[in-house]
Amino acid sequence: MTTWLFRSRLLVTAVGALLTLHGCKKDDTTAESLKGDITGFVVMVNVRGEKLPSAAGTIAKLEGASPEAQTTTDANGRFALTNVKAGTYNLLLERPGFGTARRLSVPHVGGSQPTFLGQVGLVQASTLSITNFAARAMSPGVVFDATLSSTNSTQVVVGVFASTTPTTSIAEATLVDRLYITNPSVVNMPIMITSFMRAGLDRGQVYIFLAGMPAALDGYVDPLTGRLVYLGVGAPSNLQTVNL
Repeated sequence: MTTWLFRSRLLVTAVGALLTLHGCKKDDTTAESLKGDITGFVVMVNVRGEKLPSAAGTIAKLEGASPEAQTTTDANGRFALTNVKAGTYNLLLERPGFGTARRLSVPHVGGSQPTFLGQVGLVQASTLSITNFAARAMSPGVVFDATLSSTNSTQVVVGVFASTTPTTSIAEATLVDRLYITNPSVVNMPIMITSFMRAGLDRGQVYIFLAGMPAALDGYVDPLTGRLVYLGVGAPSNLQTVNL
């Protein structure tokens, strides 16, 4: 009886040791080694906010992917970035005349189930030309004159950007107001002081410029600066200085 119990215990111990060794075997399916696809659809809209019939040929790529992950959309606007390692990425969408759109901090776990991003919008850039921009303070705000020229719309949207430093960079200025103008030509329009107050720019010297914008306001927050980045903004006008 004692011999049988000893042998039984020895067998259990041996099996347990084998199971322990198996459990200690390196797992090749860790999060770092998992790969999978990232898919989605690009929806393109023109400056009037109308959906375009095709988004084919749009470049979709991932920032920080190694090896590089890049593809183009098909006739339905679908993109598929294949065999991408698990991680967190920024998705970039690019197309001539539409600028660059970003989807930031996309989590991707990999595996057999693709990471589906749904629809991602890409807005046509404004082609509005703005020249002879002049601005002056006049109670209760600012009055400006400008010459507007558009090749693709009889109604345009003009963004009024302002800053406390001399810049015509959209990334560094604040959007103060959006003006909807029909049949653009030579315009004379007021901007109320309340628009500058909402942007915290209602006192002292302010630098102002104009830029064409699409009807559909779209953008994202830059994680490095915390500022809004607007999509589809056209070329800026000349810079004007006003004392509020």
